[in-house]
Amino acid sequence: MGIPRKSYTVAYKQQAIQMAAEHGVPLTARRLHLHPSMVSRWILKSDLITSFPPQCRRDDHIVNMDETPVWFETPPTTTLHQRGAKQVPKGMATLDRHRVTVILAATQSGKILPPAMIEKCTSTKSLDRPQDTLRTVDGMTVWKQKSNTMTGDIMVSWIKHELAPRFPDQRVRKLLIMDSFSGHLTAQVKETCHAYGFDIAVIPGGCTKYVQPLDLTVNRSFKAKLKAMWEPSGPFPTGRRKPGDRLRGLISKVNTAVCSISSSCVRNGFRAMMSKRFID
Repeated sequence: MGIPRKSYTVAYKQQAIQMAAEHGVPLTARRLHLHPSMVSRWILKSDLITSFPPQCRRDDHIVNMDETPVWFETPPTTTLHQRGAKQVPKGMATLDRHRVTVILAATQSGKILPPAMIEKCTSTKSLDRPQDTLRTVDGMTVWKQKSNTMTGDIMVSWIKHELAPRFPDQRVRKLLIMDSFSGHLTAQVKETCHAYGFDIAVIPGGCTKYVQPLDLTVNRSFKAKLKAMWEPSGPFPTGRRKPGDRLRGLISKVNTAVCSISSSCVRNGFRAMMSKRFID
């Protein structure tokens, strides 16, 4: 028997399970230089292993989506001052507590899809039917919700209006990778994904910082680029800007930050995800 490997990919385990179903465990173990008990253990876990989609999809059909909070004001956390100073003045932004939720999505090939946004609103429509608040502001799709967070209804609307139109060929199976947030896992979301030809891969809770591509590379770069574009409004603003102007200004910054993220940054996130082995 050959030297056993330290880890095995999901595709390798699926191949072993299929071979064992056709030729039996002993012959499969001899052909693949495995211990029979290992093949048997994989067969017992076959429901979990085979639930992962096959690796034959093209890279541009594997999508990871995530939501991240973005504040209207993102001042730097460090301040430069002359050496020897006893006190360092800190200019506080007047709107630094107001935020929105930005929806980011990227493919394994390195392409970032156009971002979308959820803003806070307490109107009756945003409370009862947030999916009906869909509108386009300066080319970006925006929803309204009472706590500017993702819901199952907004998720379905995002799939229909943002995700599915960019993958029109339903004959090709696609994969959508997302975390285990409750708004992603409603029955309506699953039905909508399957209707448009998307398989779903859910990252277990507490594992996103290890195996979610956007969390591994993209989100950090995105936030850093937003912070680099921050301009202080001053501690005593002379006039109050309209809410619509603030939103358009933030949309412009978000679009600029997203467009400046390199494709290699996105691919590195997916590469880091594939290097993690979270199935024994």
